[in-house]
Amino acid sequence: MKQPTKFELGLTIPPSLLLRADQVIEDLAGDWRRLDERIEGLSGAIEALAQQDQACVRLMTVPGIGPIISSAMVAAIAPIIRSTRRHE
Repeated sequence: MKQPTKFELGLTIPPSLLLRADQVIEDLAGDWRRLDERIEGLSGAIEALAQQDQACVRLMTVPGIGPIISSAMVAAIAPIIRSTRRHE
């Protein structure tokens, strides 16, 4: 049987706990990679949609405003603009 690992602070951790911690960290790293891939795909889709919307394209000419911010702004403001036009 493998001996427990002793750390500088005097903590002793059994090998089974270290193995489990390694498995959990490995699983979390896999989750992180999959989320990164999903975010990358969604970001690409948002960018493609933003390039097709004139309001987004105009907003993206402002330094620091890209596809995600411009599309969020248009999505937030468009209903307000539509509702004010109905009342005119």
